[in-house]
Amino acid sequence: MPGGNRPAGVGYWAISGCATGTCLPLNSAPMRFGVTLPNTGYGGDPATLIELAVDAEEAGWDGVFFWDTPYAAAPDEPVMAFADAWVLLSGVALSTERVRLGTMLT
Repeated sequence: MPGGNRPAGVGYWAISGCATGTCLPLNSAPMRFGVTLPNTGYGGDPATLIELAVDAEEAGWDGVFFWDTPYAAAPDEPVMAFADAWVLLSGVALSTERVRLGTMLT
């Protein structure tokens, strides 16, 4: 095929599958949606965040993510609670079955 293994005369193709000879149109895979939950400030309660992650899975979300960097408050702001992302993800992994899990920076 012209251009490697990409079919001739066809527009946009996904890059990830083309190296193996299985190019797929970009619109062939369903788009996935994830939710970022607030693990700082008023949202810093681990039990509540794990419950929200379970609710997100039950509502059909594909992923659950947390920030893994503490919030830097301005000098005149009160100190805010911060729940560690990796500890939260461990709790979410034990409580869910199919959602993808991740952090927002690392």
